[in-house]
Parts: sequence; C-alpha cells; structure tokens
Amino acid sequence: MAKTELGSVQKKFEDLNVIDNFLFNELEMQEDTERAKEFVRILLETILQKKVTKIRLFSQFAEQGRNPGQHGVQMDSYVEACVGEGEDVEMMIVPIKPEVFDIEPNTYHSDSEERRMRYYRALIDSKLLTAGVKYKDMKNVTLIMISNYDPFGRDRMMYTFRNTCEEEPDLEYDDGVRTIFLYTYGKKGAENKELVELLRYMADSRQRNVTNSNLETIQKMVEKIKENSEIGVRYMQSWEIKQISHDEGFDEGYGEGYGEGYGEGYDVGDRYGASRKLIEDVAKIIKNMGVDLKVACEVLDTTVEEYEKAQKIVEKIKQ
Repeated sequence: MAKTELGSVQKKFEDLNVIDNFLFNELEMQEDTERAKEFVRILLETILQKKVTKIRLFSQFAEQGRNPGQHGVQMDSYVEACVGEGEDVEMMIVPIKPEVFDIEPNTYHSDSEERRMRYYRALIDSKLLTAGVKYKDMKNVTLIMISNYDPFGRDRMMYTFRNTCEEEPDLEYDDGVRTIFLYTYGKKGAENKELVELLRYMADSRQRNVTNSNLETIQKMVEKIKENSEIGVRYMQSWEIKQISHDEGFDEGYGEGYGEGYGEGYDVGDRYGASRKLIEDVAKIIKNMGVDLKVACEVLDTTVEEYEKAQKIVEKIKQ
C-alpha cells in the first residue's frame, strides 16, 4: 500500500491531489465502473504510449503474513488489461493476451523502494499462479510506482527496469516482469509531453494544471468525488484510524515491528514493551472505532494470532 506521512495536521479533503493514496483509490474504485476504467485507461495509455483495452479492475486486497510475524500489505490496485493493437498474421488478428498492472501512488519515501516492489510482485504472482496454471501461461506483470520525489536521484521522469544477464547483456531474459518508477518532477527523459502534464497534474491537482482533454476528464471525476460528503466523512475516518494506529510513536505495521524475531538479540524488555503496545493499540481501535478484534488487528496490519501471542508474552513476563 502506498504510504502517507502522518503529521500533526491532516490535509483537507478538498486539498487532496490525485497522487494522494485516498483520492487515487477513490478514482480507481468509483461506483461508476466505466468511469473508473476510463481513469485507469488514461493513466496506462499515457504511461505506456500504447492503446489499452479490455480493462478489468480488482478491488484492494489485504495480504496478511501467512504465519504470525510475517509482513502484511494492502495492495492499492490490481488491474488487468490488453495493451497494443494486436498482430496481423495473414489477414488474421492475433488476440492480445491480458497483462497485469499494479499502480502505486506514493508520497512516502521508504529506504528500499526496489525491495518493496519485489514484495508486491511476489504477492501478485502468488495470486496469478493458481492450481493447474502452467508457468508459460503466467500473465506479464508491470509494477508502476508514481512518486513526488526522485527514488534514485538521477532526475529522471521515468525509470524502467527488467531483468538482464550480466555476462551477456544482449541475451533476452523474458520473465514477463517490468517495474516502472515515475517521478512527477523529473526532467530527464521528459519527451512525452502528455506524461509530463499527467504527472504534474497528479502532484498538484488543481484546475490550472488541466492542460488537455484527458486531464479535464480526470478533473471532473475529482470534483465529483470531492463534492460527495459521504466520501469526505470516510476520509476523516480513515485518518482517525491511522492516527490511532500510529499514536505515541507506533511503528508502521506490526508485520515489520512487533512481528520480527523475538529470537536472538531481542531483549526481554523490548519483547514485553512491543507486546503490551500491540494490546493497547488494539484496545484503542476497538473502543474508538467500534469494531471487533479481527478488524482492529487488520487496521494495525497484524493478525488475531499475533495479538494472542502478545497476550501470552505479557502474561508470562508478568509472572
């Protein structure tokens, strides 16, 4: 899930930009499915510079660690689409195979974007490779991260990565995976004017930055969302949940903090403190949001099993 820095002041709902996680998700998962597909079509066609058809949208899915202590994440988007015009072979059009796209808007600079995207890729592959599917039939996957900071410090608008052979750079290694990082203010490689305009608009989604018909279409969607009071309330509630779960220095995700180790080098005091903190935070979520234990754990990116484990640790150390 794309992260948003939590500060003491919440950004106003009306000031949200398309690159902000909440507004991006609302655009991608609009009740009007055709409008949502149009939003995704504009993004993909502008980024890939190819025709995009047969778009299928999948709602967010939360992936908890398979075992207590494993990292959990919520994917922001899961899109299937056909890219290109198809091949004309002896007057016959060869159908285009659908591809998978994960689009991640991001305003929070983490310390390892590459490994984060590697994790997202693994989650997507685990969804695609169902029983009976052959490796050769796995869909191509493109991971796209759009950020308002330069992830690699080279001032490029677009960074595209594929696997290669070190010894034979010209040897094709087609594992069907491509990763694209987009920097909204990058200057190098900015020949695609429409992409430049799209990225600038995503970073600052005001009418003055609407410079073409595609952006006008997105702007109308944004205005409609911001006029919806129910969505505004939902935004306020989502902020409250984040503030509660990050209260008093709570590190993001017990999958990363609480769940790591408890083995060699992990002090008993740390173990007790982290466990007690988890229990306290779950209690806050249940009290303030009126949800049950399972939902409270999901809000904190943890599991009921981890919560129960924390209870046992606290009880044991108290004794």
